[in-house]
Amino acid sequence: MYKSLNENGRSMIEMLGVLAIIGVLSVGGIAGFSKAMNSHKTNQCMDQIATIIANVRSLGLRQHGSYSGLTTAAAIKLKAAPDEMVKTSGSTSSLENVFGGEVKIGTSKALHSNSRNPKEKDFSVEFYGLPHEACLEIMAKDWGGKKIGIMAAKNASSLSNTSYFSSYTYSDKAECKSGSGLAFCVNQQMPLATANTACSCGKQSTCAVAVWLF
Repeated sequence: MYKSLNENGRSMIEMLGVLAIIGVLSVGGIAGFSKAMNSHKTNQCMDQIATIIANVRSLGLRQHGSYSGLTTAAAIKLKAAPDEMVKTSGSTSSLENVFGGEVKIGTSKALHSNSRNPKEKDFSVEFYGLPHEACLEIMAKDWGGKKIGIMAAKNASSLSNTSYFSSYTYSDKAECKSGSGLAFCVNQQMPLATANTACSCGKQSTCAVAVWLF
């Protein structure tokens, strides 16, 4: 009888051990799957940004040296963004990234120090509602060297209206500036430490990024 009880006790302990192992593996599997999905979505975001940039350029939207009149609505109408990004509610259409955040396309507010052209000579592509990892990877990517700027913020609803854009005059040199939860670089990649600070939105998915073309 005691032998039977001991065997039952051992069986119970072994079963609990197996269940514990299964639980650990399940948690690890879920975490790994979630990480893989976020990585996939981040790659999709970068592909979408690259596609929009290429389409805006190829569609000849720059008229008389200016992108004046380029808006998200105009970009949607001209199919500058992938179809899967377009969300329609009634008669209104908007753009949404794979993380569910808003996407804006429009003229940039920066002005070249050696040019008298209007500020609308440049355009920007802005992604909102991103998690930390996506923001960091997008900012760490090499977007093509000169005449390209990148910006990141840990909490923003409109990057193009920040004082950085409205008052910034860029030149052909490579430089980075940061402060107040926001950082941007022109003509170079953003250093990882700078990007990590600017993208410090934790798990709130409030990070925002912008890539703009001169």
